[in-house]
Amino acid sequence: MAHILIIEDDSTLQKVYSEILRKEGFQVTVTSTGPEAMKTIANDHVSLVLLDIMLPGGMNGFEILTQIKHDERVHSVPVIIMTNLDSEKKTGLELGAADYFYKPDMNIHDLIEKIREHLPHVPIT
Repeated sequence: MAHILIIEDDSTLQKVYSEILRKEGFQVTVTSTGPEAMKTIANDHVSLVLLDIMLPGGMNGFEILTQIKHDERVHSVPVIIMTNLDSEKKTGLELGAADYFYKPDMNIHDLIEKIREHLPHVPIT
């Protein structure tokens, strides 16, 4: 089963994303800070990461993305950025993000389609 890690500090969005993705057949883990996220990525088999940029706890999404992409164990895990920062798409993609969604314009069905595109060989339930 595909395991998606959601790194998002807004509890309402955490709940909405995780419920929808679970209904779509994904295993979902949610964290809200960089240190929690890095621990989860290091210890669990994560198939894909949904990453917010603005996070509490002293680590932003770009720092998390950079650490993921420099870690030989998990560098191939696709990371999709979901953020309220519409001006940072180029930076996110240059750092190795597989995709970039601007939350105010994001359609959840488009997100699910992108997740499936980036997980073509991972079984969904």
